Amino acid sequence: MSSFNFNGSFTVVNGQFNDSEPNRQIDEIKSADFKNIESLIIVSNVANVNVYADSSVERLEAHLHGMASKDVKLHMETDGSTLRIEENSAVNFCIKELKLDIKVPKKNLKSINLNSISGDLMIVDLSCDDINVMSTSGNLEVAGYFSDMCINTISGDISMYVNAKGYLEGRIFTLSGDITLQLINVAFIDFYAKSLNGDVRNHRQSIDRDGHNARLDVLTGNGDITIS
Repeated sequence: MSSFNFNGSFTVVNGQFNDSEPNRQIDEIKSADFKNIESLIIVSNVANVNVYADSSVERLEAHLHGMASKDVKLHMETDGSTLRIEENSAVNFCIKELKLDIKVPKKNLKSINLNSISGDLMIVDLSCDDINVMSTSGNLEVAGYFSDMCINTISGDISMYVNAKGYLEGRIFTLSGDITLQLINVAFIDFYAKSLNGDVRNHRQSIDRDGHNARLDVLTGNGDITIS
């Protein structure tokens, strides 16, 4: 499998501190054996989530850190071949730069499911057959190897760099936000794109005839769509 480099960073402030609430430092690390894991579930209420593959590690490591006016807990549990990671917090308190960084051993997974209420999401260099993301508010950046994608957000820009593992099928939707999609190792695309209030741009200038075919639906209510 070929590799690619992804350079990017993000810093988001989800709220301002309330001086009447005592601020506390959040710094919690948990790890889990990843040898027999095939599916990964990540649930976050308010943290910015950064998930990335690392070929130098054998165990998954999750690090929740930042400042909050109330305590925030990190939970991790394994059920058979599924590992669940959850940032357990209320959404009605003040936070600043609360982050959940997840370092994943480099391997192919059957599925990744990520559910977020408020916060930016970044997924870098992961490989899985099926990726599902649901987000209420926050930007999404994804770079990886996938076969099936289902991406849904209410508000936030979506940026995806996808290297097709095989026949690629997916649905990408946001109610409000721009969608940028870059496809690698893809030949012919059955492509439906629509923006109710914005432009649709197809910048694909060449076809990788040795690549895989794809079927994609890309929709936004308010924003531009760009594919390359």
